[in-house]
Amino acid sequence: ALRDLQPIRFHWTARSPEDPGPERVGFGAQSVQQAVPVAVWPVVQPDGQTWLTLSDRVLLGVLVNAVKELENRLSVLETQP
Repeated sequence: ALRDLQPIRFHWTARSPEDPGPERVGFGAQSVQQAVPVAVWPVVQPDGQTWLTLSDRVLLGVLVNAVKELENRLSVLETQP
């Protein structure tokens, strides 16, 4: 479930294609995989290791839909006497 997702702080490793320098904030692919499996898939690295990667766009779409659902629920509650 989305409420189980916890942002983490991390640095990319030197083996990553990303710049290892600045600290990042995001989500671990393993935790996202449990909540939104379609947003995560394995990628085989040149050395043969398999890493999980995640799509921020897929996750963003899921989060936007969750906010819309909450807005609809709030609207219903606001119209009740």
